[in-house]
Amino acid sequence: MKEKKTQNIKKKLIILLVAFMIFVTLFILIITGNIEKFDNTCYNLVIQFKSNTLTQIMKIITNIGGSIGVLSILIILSIILIIKKKEKYAIIILLNTVICAILNFLMKITIQRQRPTGFRIIEEIGYSFPSGHSSVNMAFYGLLIYYIYKIIRNKKIRSIVCGILGVLIFLIGISRIYLGVHYTSDVIAGFLFGLSICIISSIISTKYI
Repeated sequence: MKEKKTQNIKKKLIILLVAFMIFVTLFILIITGNIEKFDNTCYNLVIQFKSNTLTQIMKIITNIGGSIGVLSILIILSIILIIKKKEKYAIIILLNTVICAILNFLMKITIQRQRPTGFRIIEEIGYSFPSGHSSVNMAFYGLLIYYIYKIIRNKKIRSIVCGILGVLIFLIGISRIYLGVHYTSDVIAGFLFGLSICIISSIISTKYI
Protein backbone atom coordinates (compact mmCIF):
# COMPACT_ATOMS: atom_id res chain seq x y z
CA MET A 1 0.00 0.00 0.00
CA LYS A 2 2.83 2.38 0.91
CA GLU A 3 4.64 1.60 -2.36
CA LYS A 4 1.44 2.28 -4.33
CA LYS A 5 1.02 5.66 -2.62
CA THR A 6 4.63 6.52 -3.42
CA GLN A 7 4.11 5.64 -7.10
CA ASN A 8 0.93 7.75 -7.23
CA ILE A 9 2.77 10.71 -5.73
CA LYS A 10 5.54 10.35 -8.32
CA LYS A 11 2.98 10.36 -11.14
CA LYS A 12 1.35 13.48 -9.71
CA LEU A 13 4.71 15.21 -9.44
CA ILE A 14 5.42 14.44 -13.11
CA ILE A 15 2.04 15.94 -14.12
CA LEU A 16 2.80 18.93 -11.88
CA LEU A 17 6.16 19.45 -13.60
CA VAL A 18 4.61 19.22 -17.09
CA ALA A 19 1.87 21.69 -16.11
CA PHE A 20 4.47 24.10 -14.76
CA MET A 21 6.58 23.89 -17.92
CA ILE A 22 3.59 24.57 -20.18
CA PHE A 23 2.54 27.46 -17.93
CA VAL A 24 6.01 29.00 -18.14
CA THR A 25 6.03 28.52 -21.93
CA LEU A 26 2.72 30.37 -22.22
CA PHE A 27 4.03 33.17 -20.03
CA ILE A 28 7.16 33.56 -22.19
CA LEU A 29 5.08 33.61 -25.38
CA ILE A 30 2.85 36.31 -23.89
CA ILE A 31 5.62 38.64 -22.73
CA THR A 32 7.40 38.24 -26.07
CA GLY A 33 4.20 38.95 -28.01
CA ASN A 34 4.20 35.63 -29.85
CA ILE A 35 0.79 34.27 -28.90
CA GLU A 36 -1.59 36.85 -30.37
CA LYS A 37 -2.32 34.79 -33.49
CA PHE A 38 -3.15 31.73 -31.40
CA ASP A 39 -5.49 33.72 -29.12
CA ASN A 40 -7.28 35.36 -32.06
CA THR A 41 -7.71 32.03 -33.88
CA CYS A 42 -9.22 30.38 -30.81
CA TYR A 43 -11.53 33.32 -30.17
CA ASN A 44 -12.79 33.26 -33.76
CA LEU A 45 -13.43 29.53 -33.42
CA VAL A 46 -15.50 29.99 -30.27
CA ILE A 47 -17.40 33.10 -31.34
CA GLN A 48 -18.66 31.58 -34.59
CA PHE A 49 -21.35 29.87 -32.48
CA LYS A 50 -22.51 33.20 -31.05
CA SER A 51 -26.25 33.64 -30.54
CA ASN A 52 -28.50 35.39 -28.04
CA THR A 53 -29.44 32.10 -26.41
CA LEU A 54 -25.84 30.91 -26.13
CA THR A 55 -24.79 34.30 -24.75
CA GLN A 56 -27.33 33.98 -21.93
CA ILE A 57 -26.15 30.43 -21.20
CA MET A 58 -22.53 31.55 -21.11
CA LYS A 59 -23.40 34.36 -18.70
CA ILE A 60 -25.04 31.86 -16.36
CA ILE A 61 -22.06 29.50 -16.57
CA THR A 62 -19.55 32.27 -15.91
CA ASN A 63 -21.59 33.38 -12.87
CA ILE A 64 -21.57 29.82 -11.52
CA GLY A 65 -17.78 29.95 -11.77
CA GLY A 66 -17.57 33.43 -10.22
CA SER A 67 -16.59 34.23 -6.65
CA ILE A 68 -20.18 34.26 -5.33
CA GLY A 69 -21.03 31.01 -7.09
CA VAL A 70 -17.93 29.16 -5.93
CA LEU A 71 -18.18 30.53 -2.39
CA SER A 72 -21.83 29.48 -2.11
CA ILE A 73 -21.11 25.94 -3.31
CA LEU A 74 -18.02 25.77 -1.10
CA ILE A 75 -20.01 26.73 2.02
CA ILE A 76 -22.78 24.21 1.28
CA LEU A 77 -20.23 21.48 0.55
CA SER A 78 -18.28 22.24 3.76
CA ILE A 79 -21.46 22.00 5.85
CA ILE A 80 -22.32 18.64 4.27
CA LEU A 81 -18.80 17.29 4.88
CA ILE A 82 -18.84 18.48 8.50
CA ILE A 83 -22.23 16.82 9.08
CA LYS A 84 -20.79 13.64 7.54
CA LYS A 85 -17.83 13.98 9.95
CA LYS A 86 -15.33 14.50 7.15
CA GLU A 87 -13.94 17.78 8.46
CA LYS A 88 -10.46 17.16 7.04
CA TYR A 89 -11.86 17.06 3.52
CA ALA A 90 -13.67 20.36 4.12
CA ILE A 91 -10.53 22.03 5.49
CA ILE A 92 -8.29 20.93 2.61
CA ILE A 93 -10.88 21.91 -0.03
CA LEU A 94 -11.27 25.33 1.62
CA LEU A 95 -7.52 25.96 1.85
CA ASN A 96 -7.02 24.63 -1.70
CA THR A 97 -9.57 27.07 -3.12
CA VAL A 98 -8.59 30.12 -1.06
CA ILE A 99 -4.84 29.72 -1.63
CA CYS A 100 -5.43 29.29 -5.38
CA ALA A 101 -7.51 32.48 -5.48
CA ILE A 102 -4.90 34.48 -3.54
CA LEU A 103 -1.94 33.27 -5.62
CA ASN A 104 -3.87 33.87 -8.84
CA PHE A 105 -4.59 37.45 -7.76
CA LEU A 106 -0.93 38.03 -6.88
CA MET A 107 0.14 36.77 -10.31
CA LYS A 108 -2.39 39.03 -12.02
CA ILE A 109 -1.13 42.20 -10.31
CA THR A 110 2.48 41.16 -10.91
CA ILE A 111 2.16 40.28 -14.62
CA GLN A 112 -0.46 42.98 -15.35
CA ARG A 113 -1.66 41.67 -18.71
CA GLN A 114 -4.55 43.79 -19.93
CA ARG A 115 -7.86 42.11 -20.77
CA PRO A 116 -9.20 41.96 -24.35
CA THR A 117 -11.00 45.19 -25.22
CA GLY A 118 -12.36 44.77 -28.72
CA PHE A 119 -15.04 42.12 -28.25
CA ARG A 120 -16.37 42.13 -24.70
CA ILE A 121 -19.94 40.99 -24.16
CA ILE A 122 -19.76 41.69 -20.43
CA GLU A 123 -17.64 44.11 -18.43
CA GLU A 124 -14.91 42.83 -16.12
CA ILE A 125 -12.31 44.58 -13.99
CA GLY A 126 -8.76 43.60 -13.11
CA TYR A 127 -5.96 42.05 -15.10
CA SER A 128 -6.19 39.08 -17.45
CA PHE A 129 -3.41 36.53 -16.87
CA PRO A 130 -4.07 33.92 -15.65
CA SER A 131 -7.86 33.52 -15.68
CA GLY A 132 -9.12 33.48 -12.11
CA HIS A 133 -12.33 31.68 -13.06
CA SER A 134 -10.36 28.93 -14.80
CA SER A 135 -7.74 28.46 -12.07
CA VAL A 136 -10.06 28.57 -9.04
CA ASN A 137 -12.69 26.30 -10.56
CA MET A 138 -10.08 23.83 -11.75
CA ALA A 139 -8.56 23.73 -8.27
CA PHE A 140 -11.93 23.49 -6.51
CA TYR A 141 -13.82 21.08 -8.75
CA GLY A 142 -10.65 19.19 -9.66
CA LEU A 143 -10.00 18.35 -6.01
CA LEU A 144 -13.68 17.54 -5.57
CA ILE A 145 -13.43 15.05 -8.45
CA TYR A 146 -10.40 13.50 -6.76
CA TYR A 147 -12.30 13.07 -3.50
CA ILE A 148 -15.39 11.70 -5.23
CA TYR A 149 -13.24 8.94 -6.69
CA LYS A 150 -11.96 8.20 -3.19
CA ILE A 151 -15.31 8.30 -1.38
CA ILE A 152 -18.04 7.11 -3.78
CA ARG A 153 -17.82 3.39 -4.50
CA ASN A 154 -20.60 3.18 -7.08
CA LYS A 155 -18.69 3.45 -10.36
CA LYS A 156 -21.69 4.60 -12.40
CA ILE A 157 -22.63 7.43 -10.03
CA ARG A 158 -18.98 8.36 -9.63
CA SER A 159 -18.41 8.57 -13.39
CA ILE A 160 -21.57 10.63 -13.99
CA VAL A 161 -20.82 13.16 -11.23
CA CYS A 162 -17.17 13.50 -12.19
CA GLY A 163 -18.11 13.83 -15.86
CA ILE A 164 -20.55 16.64 -15.10
CA LEU A 165 -17.96 18.47 -12.99
CA GLY A 166 -15.33 18.03 -15.70
CA VAL A 167 -17.63 19.49 -18.35
CA LEU A 168 -18.49 22.37 -16.00
CA ILE A 169 -14.81 23.25 -15.54
CA PHE A 170 -14.31 23.26 -19.31
CA LEU A 171 -17.42 25.35 -19.99
CA ILE A 172 -16.46 27.94 -17.38
CA GLY A 173 -13.18 28.45 -19.21
CA ILE A 174 -14.91 28.61 -22.60
CA SER A 175 -17.41 31.14 -21.23
CA ARG A 176 -14.59 33.54 -20.39
CA ILE A 177 -13.31 33.41 -23.97
CA TYR A 178 -16.80 33.63 -25.48
CA LEU A 179 -17.74 36.65 -23.35
CA GLY A 180 -14.55 38.41 -24.44
CA VAL A 181 -13.01 38.96 -21.00
CA HIS A 182 -10.06 36.57 -21.38
CA TYR A 183 -7.68 35.38 -24.04
CA THR A 184 -7.47 31.62 -24.65
CA SER A 185 -3.92 31.63 -23.26
CA ASP A 186 -5.28 33.14 -20.01
CA VAL A 187 -7.76 30.30 -19.69
CA ILE A 188 -5.25 27.55 -20.48
CA ALA A 189 -2.78 29.04 -18.01
CA GLY A 190 -5.57 29.24 -15.42
CA PHE A 191 -6.42 25.59 -15.92
CA LEU A 192 -2.76 24.61 -15.58
CA PHE A 193 -2.27 26.68 -12.43
CA GLY A 194 -5.49 25.39 -10.85
CA LEU A 195 -4.50 21.82 -11.73
CA SER A 196 -1.13 22.37 -10.05
CA ILE A 197 -2.77 23.56 -6.83
CA CYS A 198 -5.20 20.65 -7.04
CA ILE A 199 -2.35 18.14 -7.39
CA ILE A 200 -0.46 19.62 -4.43
CA SER A 201 -3.64 19.44 -2.33
CA SER A 202 -4.21 15.82 -3.32
CA ILE A 203 -0.64 14.94 -2.30
CA ILE A 204 -1.20 16.62 1.07
CA SER A 205 -4.43 14.62 1.38
CA THR A 206 -2.56 11.32 1.16
CA LYS A 207 -0.72 12.29 4.35
CA TYR A 208 -3.53 13.74 6.45
CA ILE A 209 -6.65 11.86 5.26
